[in-house]
Order: sequence, then C-alpha cells, then structure tokens
Amino acid sequence: MTLRLPAAAALAAGLTIGLSACVTAPSPSEYRAPQPARAVDAERLWSGRWIEVARLPDRLTDGCVAGASNYVLVSPSRVDVRDT
Repeated sequence: MTLRLPAAAALAAGLTIGLSACVTAPSPSEYRAPQPARAVDAERLWSGRWIEVARLPDRLTDGCVAGASNYVLVSPSRVDVRDT
C-alpha cells in the first residue's frame, strides 16, 4: 500500500505537467493566415463555364440534369456564380 500512494502522486504530477503543455497560448505568428507561395490568377482559374460531370445525391439538386455553372470575375476578390 505504501508504494501505491507515491506512484499515484507521480502519475498525477506527470499528467498535470503534460496537460499544461497542451493549453499554452500559441504565438501571434500562428494566428496569421499563411501567405500564398505565388500570385493566383483568378481570371484563368475560375472564370468561364463549368459543366457538371458527376455529383453526389442531394435533395437540393434532385431532378436536375446536365447542370452547369457560369463563373464571372467581378473584382480580384469576388467571383459571381450563376447555376444553370
């Protein structure tokens, strides 16, 4: 019985120290979003007509056949979508 108390105390101390490492606050640099490696050409990547080849079943699109979406670049940070 005398060995169980020190072992339990050591386990409790180890868990306390180990778990305290999990709750430390991240540094401010971790709050910022990562910067892209290179510039993104939104006009080339997103504008134009995208034709649906396949889809997962969804109540919203039940009965739809041959769907397509038209993407139009309105500004460098905005793309409008019109589904047909």
